[in-house]
Amino acid sequence: MDHRILLIEDDADMRDALAVLLEYQGYRVTTACNGKEGLQCLKTMERPCLILLDLMMPVMDGWAFRSELLKLPDLADIPVVILSGVDDADQTAERLRCVDHLAKPFPPERLYRVVETHC
Repeated sequence: MDHRILLIEDDADMRDALAVLLEYQGYRVTTACNGKEGLQCLKTMERPCLILLDLMMPVMDGWAFRSELLKLPDLADIPVVILSGVDDADQTAERLRCVDHLAKPFPPERLYRVVETHC
């Protein structure tokens, strides 16, 4: 399997833990600590099969990242899954045209199911 995932998460512990879990499942994970860094990654990395996106981050939050991503015709169709502790994550995912959301904290099995569905 050569499925690549872009993980955008500002919490270093969460980012590292999720990357390890996904790599253990055979995914190739590129990480970014904010939306601006995530956009930079997309310019240089192979096209990911999925973007896992935190919402509340410094520099560029998930809402701004998604807005910018939707302006890029070659990348706008990459499935995005929101990772968030916000109360209305399901409605936010819908408003941002994301394919799903994972409410923090979530069990690894839920992460695996969502990633497998979209990769």
